[in-house]
Amino acid sequence: MKTSPMFAFFLSVLAACSSDPPNDPIDKPDAGMIANPEDASDPIEPLELASIEIRFLGPSTLAVNATTALEAIGTRTDGSEIDLTSAATWSSDQVAIAEVLAGGVVRAKAAGTASLKATRGAIESNLLQITVEETPTPERTELRGVWVTRWSYSSVADLEALITDIDEANLNTIFFQVRGNGDAYYRSTLEPWASRLTGTLGEDPGWDPLAEVIRIAHAKNMKVHAWVNTFPAWSGTTLPIETTPRHPIRAHPEWLCADENGTPMPPASSGYQFFSPGNAEVRAHIANVVGELDTNYELDGIHMDFIRYPGPNYCHDAASEAAYTAALAANPGLSYDDFERDNVTLLVTELKARTRFLSVASWGIYQNKWGWSSVSQGHTDFMQDAHLWGSEGLVDALCPMIYWATTEPRGGRLDFQTLLDDHKAAADRGGAMTFAGINAELDLAEIEKEILYSRTASAAGFVLFDYTLIRDRLETLKNDVLSERVPPPKH
Repeated sequence: MKTSPMFAFFLSVLAACSSDPPNDPIDKPDAGMIANPEDASDPIEPLELASIEIRFLGPSTLAVNATTALEAIGTRTDGSEIDLTSAATWSSDQVAIAEVLAGGVVRAKAAGTASLKATRGAIESNLLQITVEETPTPERTELRGVWVTRWSYSSVADLEALITDIDEANLNTIFFQVRGNGDAYYRSTLEPWASRLTGTLGEDPGWDPLAEVIRIAHAKNMKVHAWVNTFPAWSGTTLPIETTPRHPIRAHPEWLCADENGTPMPPASSGYQFFSPGNAEVRAHIANVVGELDTNYELDGIHMDFIRYPGPNYCHDAASEAAYTAALAANPGLSYDDFERDNVTLLVTELKARTRFLSVASWGIYQNKWGWSSVSQGHTDFMQDAHLWGSEGLVDALCPMIYWATTEPRGGRLDFQTLLDDHKAAADRGGAMTFAGINAELDLAEIEKEILYSRTASAAGFVLFDYTLIRDRLETLKNDVLSERVPPPKH
């Protein structure tokens, strides 16, 4: 293919822009005056030229230290044109702002404007102005979140008051609980209205808590993430009443986790019964719930909590056992623990495909690499493979619930700093963000220390658990470590 002279010249300009020329004259006097001596063999006689026109081959506005290129085209007295880019003498009237190197390469040095021209003998070109701007400083961002539980309000006025509190403290993101145990704090076609809103499960309260939070928070330029309890099925000693839509535990009692003897989890006055992650119907239902939320509401994210098994002795329900038998046929070496971890990962993968931004509240200790005594591990005890999700990009953010204090010396049992570093390393491998989950029951000095460390560790932000535990100290927290408003990372 034949290369045009102009294209060949432009390639040479790009090459010149990629590195400093030999004997770089930047620090020498008259650095903007790069002469090209006329030798005897030069076919261009100055008297033959009628004019010179220069123009930019690249942008005319640059950031400091950036480069662009000029070309110079001469017109002879007979009307013919000749490329003078290499033969012309280039100059700048403000060498400290922009200098012109050999071949018309322009280097920006400081903010301001400069006029550039080319000369050949007695012939001067037109003037071109270049503008140099300061290199923009990246905008500082930090997700400053707070979990707002379903027990934190009873009315729209309550929501307006708490969101105002959060906003005035220079926090910027609300993790609003929309699903506790198979019920809804938003208008759903899949699960019944929560009983806390009216006193009766399934009764329409006449208002939509999630819609109100979005309306109020977005008006204040705050982000809203819908906080979903994933596998909790029910909490109480009796079954939920009949509703429309039916509560999933009443419609599908076979979805419950069972122990090693096949006995379903019993009702409890505290804590939750769990649906089985090994049941494909359970996973499909939860994915549909999340899809409904993401489709019907202008959310900034979906936040999954309790996205794990209830404990090491669960789940051995009939559906899980049948699924494991089928999985063994394809992979004879598959352990039951790995099978269970895979089940939760299957749901995470489906949720990622159905959401704009997905974060997970992960167990504070993924694996006990430090030999600490008497600790539980997300990976081993709850079959939650959060570090896999972070490192493989299956989630947009990990939010490890590191609800313990820092230790002196660093690295002691349950040390916040050690654990945050461990979780962040996994998230970084997959390009996921890390939001440090901080326990607001700690004393304020410790909370502030953990916020400051999350910055030192370059975490994307932090989330406080929860609003009711921190609200009386928000003003002090603002004055100490949240004095400036910053936006959260773009998501």
